[in-house]
Order: sequence, then structure tokens, then C-alpha cells
Amino acid sequence: MQDWLTIDRFKTYLRAAGNNTQRAFDLYQWNTAVNAALLHDFAHVEVALRNALHRELSTLVQPSLTWLAAPTALTLFPVAMTTNKAGTSYDANEWLRGRLHDARVKFKCGHTSQQLSPTDAGRIVADLTFGVWVELLHSRFEPTIWTNALRNAFAQGIARQDVYSRLRTLNDVRNRLAHHEPNLTTVNKAHRELFWLLSVLDRDVQRHVRAHSQVASLLAAKP
Repeated sequence: MQDWLTIDRFKTYLRAAGNNTQRAFDLYQWNTAVNAALLHDFAHVEVALRNALHRELSTLVQPSLTWLAAPTALTLFPVAMTTNKAGTSYDANEWLRGRLHDARVKFKCGHTSQQLSPTDAGRIVADLTFGVWVELLHSRFEPTIWTNALRNAFAQGIARQDVYSRLRTLNDVRNRLAHHEPNLTTVNKAHRELFWLLSVLDRDVQRHVRAHSQVASLLAAKP
């Protein structure tokens, strides 16, 4: 068993199980199940979030244009030079523009055209990582795309920082889930944050996810 999971990986479960090998394996099985259940709920959150942000960003450009194209992306996410802790200057928006560029290349969309077909736009939106949508809510965008558009994706009066901080947490957890990492102590908080986000994003989606989620029952059955 330890050859299968590796000793370093399995010892996390052994410590949590008080060095009881059977209980440690039960915890591993439980962690696998609860990760899958949380990813199920997360899928609804990610789709709802990206579609809401895409809808609001689309209001910032003329109906004949798209925010996903190269020229409009450069307008919305211009060169923003800043300095990191090591004193190195860098463009804070380069990563974001780069992810949009990579998606356009992937789907062979024109790099200079300000318009994309609805099909291509839909493919790009679906292809962008969760981290892209989180980055759009960074504090540097508060006076621009947050104030002018993205705040309308959430319940009235919700602060950008409250959404961003929870999304950062959820993104970290999501990455752990995707890599099948132990989440023995983080699932409960992550699930609360997930439902808070849905409560300010779309209560209909929140009700649907709550009705179909398996996370609470798995939490109650933790070995």
C-alpha cells in the first residue's frame, strides 16, 4: 500500500490516524471521495462565475466587439509596471493578457481582429483557467473593470476584496483537489466559502448545488 501511495504521501494520513494503518487508509479513501464531491460542487461555481464575469466584461465594449480580442484586451488590461519584493520591475497584466493570447492561438482566432465568433468566444471563456477569473478581481482593477462592470456580477454592496479573498482560497483548494492532495482539514472551510460565493453570485445556483452536494454527508462520515 505504501509503495502504491508512497511513504511520504501516506504518512500524512498515518499522522492524522494516530499511526493506525487501517484508519489511515480509510482516511485516504475518504479524502478521495470528498475531493471528488467538492470538485463536483466547484464545477458549478466555476461555470457560474466565468459566465457572469464574461457577461459583465462584455458590457465594456461595443456590441460588435469582444473583450477577449487582442486590441480590447490591451485596453482593458494595459501595461502596468510595478516592482516585486526583489526590486524587479514587471508588467502586472502581462500574465493575464498572455492567457488570453494563448487561448486565441489554441483556437486559431485572429490576433488583431476585435471580433470573434460566438463559438470562438465561448471556447475561449471555457478554456481560461479559474486563476484567470480570480485575477480579474485583483485590487488593481478596482477603479476600472470592477467599478465599471464586474461588481454587477455580484449582489449589491458586495466588496471586491471579500470576493477576491475567498476566490484565492478556493483556487488554492481547487488546485490541491486537482492534484489529489490531502485536504483533511480544509474541506469544511472551503465548502463554506464556496456557498458564500454562490450566495452573492447566484442564489438559484446555490440552491441547486446545495440540493445535490455530497460534501456535507461525507464530512459527517469522516473516519
